[in-house]
Amino acid sequence: MPNIASHNGIDVADIASINGQDVPSGGGTSEPSSGIIAIGNSGVASNVLTAPDPVDTYRSLVFHSSVSSPPSASDITQIKGGRYMAGMLDSSANLFMISTGSSYGSSASEGGYQRQLGLELTSVAEFSCGFQHTLAVKTDGTLWGIGTNSYGQLGRGNTSNQYSTFAQIGSDTNWSKVSCGYNFSLAIKTTGALYSAGDNSDGRTGQGTTSSNTTSWTQIGTDTNWTQISTGEKTSAAIKGGTLVTWGEDNSNQLGLSSSGDQTSPGTANSDTDWQSVHVGSNCIKAIKTTDGHHYHCGNGGAFGGGTRGDGSTSSTSSFTRIGSDTGWTEFIESKYASFAYYAFGKKSGSWYGCGRYDGASYIKVNGTATTSSTTTFINFTSPSPSLLAMVNAESGKPELIHIV
Repeated sequence: MPNIASHNGIDVADIASINGQDVPSGGGTSEPSSGIIAIGNSGVASNVLTAPDPVDTYRSLVFHSSVSSPPSASDITQIKGGRYMAGMLDSSANLFMISTGSSYGSSASEGGYQRQLGLELTSVAEFSCGFQHTLAVKTDGTLWGIGTNSYGQLGRGNTSNQYSTFAQIGSDTNWSKVSCGYNFSLAIKTTGALYSAGDNSDGRTGQGTTSSNTTSWTQIGTDTNWTQISTGEKTSAAIKGGTLVTWGEDNSNQLGLSSSGDQTSPGTANSDTDWQSVHVGSNCIKAIKTTDGHHYHCGNGGAFGGGTRGDGSTSSTSSFTRIGSDTGWTEFIESKYASFAYYAFGKKSGSWYGCGRYDGASYIKVNGTATTSSTTTFINFTSPSPSLLAMVNAESGKPELIHIV
């Protein structure tokens, strides 16, 4: 474990008072029972969430010393991860972020890699983390961005490579929702219109092309009944008028369309009008219906001993197929990086479940015991039981989960 005191001015013993939780002084596999917790494999020194200790590591996430009043775990209302960035929103609309590069955000870094949550933006209503960029909608409906912009993914009308602090994008005050993928972004306005910006490769922006970049926010079609959006690495999905719509990369038939292969424009994957939410994973898409909370899966089913379907099978599906008979599913975690092709995490009846390949991190807890083997069926996170969960890649290609318990 690095000498936190020398980098952050914080004694290891003081972490408990900062995050409201008990932390083993030497790291290791004993998890705190409450607070803001990172769990994952620390296989490389550049890992953003854990120090280079042995595998199966649990850590309290530390707030930068400039944050005079860090939120408690109960104050966190949203938590989202990308590849190199993760963020938390508290009940006072403050957005805290952590990233691997000192050029993204104001938090102090250790060896060029941030390991502390810094307060980056206030009055935030909604946000999303992508590959190396983050977008946020403020409570006044304005749009703000931070991070890499080399493909125009911030929609600022240029490809200036990176912005190290949040800056307002345009002057519109009617933005509602955002979702950030690999070098591209989607957004919905309060009018119900859908917009995209960034890299057009694989058709991921839905602009009808795979060439060049869309550097300014551009409306997709003319419809004004878009309600939900989700981006993975290079795949996009949305709900429009209750129907399920997909486009972008289709390397595992995850789009569920009659025409296979990458799609440059949104296509209706299922015309039922009772879709509640959609969540893009890596090489698969999860969707949930409103009437019963049933879980549907399309695309890759998993491999290497693990599965993403969650029903014991690793078979792929080319259309949205109901998985199991359980009701009560409400959400799944988006995946922004291909290394997570063999993991799936979702919430059912208020509890989190996970399945997939074991890869050096005991990311599944069963009655307080770490599951150290791959699984193709969903297993409940019972100890500790998180209320919020996010997944972020920290350059190691291993599962990195942030628990709020």
